Amino acid sequence: MGILAGAKWDHQPGRAIRVRRPFGGGGVIVRRPSTAAVVLLILSMLFLAPAAASAQGVLQFDIPAESALLMEAGTGQILWAKNPDMITEPASLAKIMVMLLTYEAVERGIASWNDRVIVSPYAASIGGPSALLAAGESFTLREMMLAIAIHSANDATVAVAEHLAASEAAFVEAMNLRAQQLGMTNTRFVNSDGLPAPEGQPPNQTTARDMAILTRELITKYPEVLELTSMDSYRLRQPTATRPAFDLINTDRPFLRAYEGADGLKTGWTSNAGYNLVATAERNGIRLISVVLRTDSEQARAAQTVRLMDYGFDNFRWHTVLPQGQSAGTVPVPDAAREDVPVRAGADLRVFVHRFDADAVRYRVVPRADLKAPIAVNEVVGEVVAYLGDQELATWGGPTSSSGRGAGSATRSPADSREPALLIVRSPAKINLTLDVVGRRADGYHLLESVMQSIDLSDFVTLTPLGGDDARVVLNGNGVNAAAVPTDESNLARRAVRALREAMLEAGRAPEAMPDLALQIDKHIPVAAGLGGGSANAAAALVGANELWALGLDIGRLADIGVRLGADVPFCLLGGTAVARGIGERLTPLPDAPPLAGVVATPDFPVSTALVYRMYDQWRATQPRPADDGEAEERARRRTDAMTAALRRGDAREVASLLHNALEPVTTRLYPEVGQLRRQMAAAGALGAVMCGSGPSVFGLAEDEDHAADLARRLRRPGLFVAACRFIGRGHRILEKGRRP
Repeated sequence: MGILAGAKWDHQPGRAIRVRRPFGGGGVIVRRPSTAAVVLLILSMLFLAPAAASAQGVLQFDIPAESALLMEAGTGQILWAKNPDMITEPASLAKIMVMLLTYEAVERGIASWNDRVIVSPYAASIGGPSALLAAGESFTLREMMLAIAIHSANDATVAVAEHLAASEAAFVEAMNLRAQQLGMTNTRFVNSDGLPAPEGQPPNQTTARDMAILTRELITKYPEVLELTSMDSYRLRQPTATRPAFDLINTDRPFLRAYEGADGLKTGWTSNAGYNLVATAERNGIRLISVVLRTDSEQARAAQTVRLMDYGFDNFRWHTVLPQGQSAGTVPVPDAAREDVPVRAGADLRVFVHRFDADAVRYRVVPRADLKAPIAVNEVVGEVVAYLGDQELATWGGPTSSSGRGAGSATRSPADSREPALLIVRSPAKINLTLDVVGRRADGYHLLESVMQSIDLSDFVTLTPLGGDDARVVLNGNGVNAAAVPTDESNLARRAVRALREAMLEAGRAPEAMPDLALQIDKHIPVAAGLGGGSANAAAALVGANELWALGLDIGRLADIGVRLGADVPFCLLGGTAVARGIGERLTPLPDAPPLAGVVATPDFPVSTALVYRMYDQWRATQPRPADDGEAEERARRRTDAMTAALRRGDAREVASLLHNALEPVTTRLYPEVGQLRRQMAAAGALGAVMCGSGPSVFGLAEDEDHAADLARRLRRPGLFVAACRFIGRGHRILEKGRRP
């Protein structure tokens, strides 16, 4: 199994891809003629001859496009680039983001492919390439997506934007937020279709790197989109008495028809942007993404894409550095009967490299820091790191010991040689619409009553079986505050997998049935923010491990395990709308709240929950007449009933009037910025605002999604994370189950 940890080989303009010649590098000085020297010289000359595969040819590879990039889709590895961060206008390449947001909306249940999308007068008026849609005409969302993916229809694009977000402006806000989440640092959208902005307004902008990131996200999460982008044509409208037939013709025909394995993706042109093309093709299990920007013609962008794709397929390949079962040397083990324990690879370690560099790839074994005797046979003893020169290419979670030392060593089955199944689980954030402290247990835990709600701001947890009995955590570097997420034993998702495994071992489950899991967390929920991000990740890890290990546990059993990790974990497992009591483990599900909208704002500092509760106890004791637990519980119950009734009626203003957090007076004293943020949110026009959990995040309720998007624009500033959001039903959700590419 080759596990690539997001390795990127970012070839900057003007830098040649490194080529290692056989027989060494520089000149050979020979003081005396010898047969060996002559043979070496002859072979070197043969290698460098023009008729042979030429290193010089690789060094000189280029295309005329002003900016271009080639990426291996599975790993995100950049194989070649020319001015990848040059800012230019995307033109219709902006529609790739429209496609991504549409697929995500359908996945989340916000929309359905069978939805009827009604064309507004504004959408019908949009110029440029269109499907000749008339105001009041309607098509299904899938038909509109076909018009976008095949024909690059501007009118269909705007109609879809309005359908999903009520207005194009609100949808564009969502486009920019998603670009931010993906790490598209040089991209800005001002409209959904990519047309030039009105004079005096800032233009759409992007880069080749950002377009590659976006395209990889789309085709990796939703490969079915390629069924649409590869269509040569599609009849959108049959002829009627009043309207002629209309056929969608693929704008990418020159490339699709000319290139074996091509199945997408998107063209773009304006006078300012030039001729652009983002393309993808697959051959022999390898999928490449190419981006060419600012070429001179339709023919040029297609021809240069062909050259770029050929360069990738001809020169790059998967290379097995360390085959499964092969000896990887030894690792030192303190206090072992044998100082150096022999180890072997539990699975294949593969890297994707230039064919000239394959033989130069090396590896080293990094033993576990906590390694000590006894060591069991097949126990995972460390990591294997593959590198080329000084550049790290990949990391694999083995190797395993090939022999046991000492009493208590156990033999486990070797790792499965097949590529493992992977699972992607969505883990949404939560907000507290109400939060009351109603007492305190003898062990010091505070008793709460809270109306909790899932929102669509989500992390995504990917689980991949490896073998062994550990749970490594790999973080996506593009996420919000990803660097603040621990990867050691304090990580709740890692602890969740461990806790579940230990519980199942106690129940008699065989260890080989629960292989080691690599966890990748795509982090979009701010860390230590009162939004339950860590608990949501733990819930997603429990759901994913339960599925991959085929344990068949229900939510209640998972919650029993999860509550030991954090009080919010049970709610994150359930999701939707619920009343949480006790320390959070006693949940009463409520009917899903209406899809109310709002905005979450998080300052760039963490809040200590333990400190807040400690200060709360001190503050409560100073009150003129501290309520006893019975009074506090009754007050909380009345507040819960009122909020539940308001949610049932879908009355946003009534819900706003009932927002409440008993911890807010304490947190705002400790962190005045939280109180300031709440006032700023009210001044910006929020119907009501409330602190989330123990802070520092603040949630503001909006009238609708357009209002939420406007609030987000008003609040956004450096040092403040801001995201428009909406209420959703369900917590965790398995998004994808498949095999690693």
